[in-house]
Amino acid sequence: MKAITPLEVKCLKVVYLRGIYNGLCVNCKGTISDERLLQFGICERCLENVENLRSWKDVLEALKEKGRAYFAHEIYDFHKRFNEFSLFFKRAVGQRMWSLQETWARRILLKRSFSIVAPTGVGKTVLGTVAALYFAVNGKKSYIIVPTALLAYQVSEKIDAYSERFGIKPRKIVYHAGLSEKEKRAALEKVASNDFEILITTERF
Repeated sequence: MKAITPLEVKCLKVVYLRGIYNGLCVNCKGTISDERLLQFGICERCLENVENLRSWKDVLEALKEKGRAYFAHEIYDFHKRFNEFSLFFKRAVGQRMWSLQETWARRILLKRSFSIVAPTGVGKTVLGTVAALYFAVNGKKSYIIVPTALLAYQVSEKIDAYSERFGIKPRKIVYHAGLSEKEKRAALEKVASNDFEILITTERF
């Protein structure tokens, strides 16, 4: 085998293999390089240069200027809603979401059906109650199902505490075995007439 001389070594050129992914440009759904995918996910055909862009708002404005805004607004709208929810959560709870809560919040805002299997104390109930309040403020209904009457009461108390920080009082129904017959009838009448924004019951409801 012929040995490589020092001169020949200097002439060697390192070539990096690049991946091209089909259908992953978030704007045109076309092909995109791995390098651009790691940036904003916008291919070179949609935007030649993204180096000076700092946010999704900048990206969307640049696409609109070029007349190439196809699907990117969906991503921008999602980021906007997520930031809005993050600020809502911080104001309600008094602190930012943990990383796990942020992951779950994204799925909630994307309207994805999913289950959470996690230890006690990681913020599942807190996120659920804040999300219910957030949806109530935005004209949507939520149904929270818990295993016990005690937990139903605790969730209701949390929602009341968070609501006070916003100066609001959502229409809330709490139904569990600890209610009197009169209270149960009143709650059921409200449920039947759809007169609620947040419904909290045990799993035996």
